[in-house]
Amino acid sequence: MLACKSIITSRQRNDMMRIIYKVGSSRYASCVAMPATVVSNKYNKNSSSPWHRLVMINSNIITKRQFSSPHSVSPPPLLFEYILQLRFNKVLERAQTHPYEARYTHPRGWTALHASVEYGAPLNVVKALVTIYPTALTKKDWKGNTPTDLALEQDVKDLLTQRALDLVKEQQREQSDAMEKDVPIEQTMSEHSQEAENECTTSNVLDTNSCHKATTTINDKDTKHLLEQIDLLSTQVIELTATCQKLSKQVDALKDDLLGHNNSTSPAR
Repeated sequence: MLACKSIITSRQRNDMMRIIYKVGSSRYASCVAMPATVVSNKYNKNSSSPWHRLVMINSNIITKRQFSSPHSVSPPPLLFEYILQLRFNKVLERAQTHPYEARYTHPRGWTALHASVEYGAPLNVVKALVTIYPTALTKKDWKGNTPTDLALEQDVKDLLTQRALDLVKEQQREQSDAMEKDVPIEQTMSEHSQEAENECTTSNVLDTNSCHKATTTINDKDTKHLLEQIDLLSTQVIELTATCQKLSKQVDALKDDLLGHNNSTSPAR
């Protein structure tokens, strides 16, 4: 570990390349991979073993390098930064005062929940993040992993699995309620028209013109309701189009970033 310190804490690209030439690419790769090795073999539920913290703190520069992107419009929020720095008490405070920061998604697809389970946040921190932004359970990073996939501790994995099931059930219930309330427009108009026609034919209506006027009023209401639903659908289509365009730009940016990374790490000939 101490032999790798100068490699792990290398700040400049020139220093990184110089070290690669000096110690060899395999040695450099093993040192860079050491934090992940320690994470996968950690044994303390609160991730507070001295060895784990020593490696993760010393590899903070590498962490920032991995989660920095030239295509990012702004740096990650403090909630995300605190997780990468293993300042989990600060994470809890920030989650309470700035819960909207849990909605941040890094260009590589990580949410605060992804980062917390990967870097061994305590169970109470993970619970807090799930509570304020449960949708993060379904988010996938650039490798297609959800937070549940990345979880290492069994109690955390169990928690996320159960919360994910609860989220699915809740979404299904909401969809079912929406389907029950959302009666087809054609059916609604037909029912209203039929009701009006029945009233005109079965009631002792002396004023036929008034009866037809009432029927016309009902049809006007149906038309207004139809136009309102069309406007709503149009707005949703516009929002969906904007979201798709944004996602397309993020995918293009990620491709450029990965190509740049591959070019920078290719051995010089």
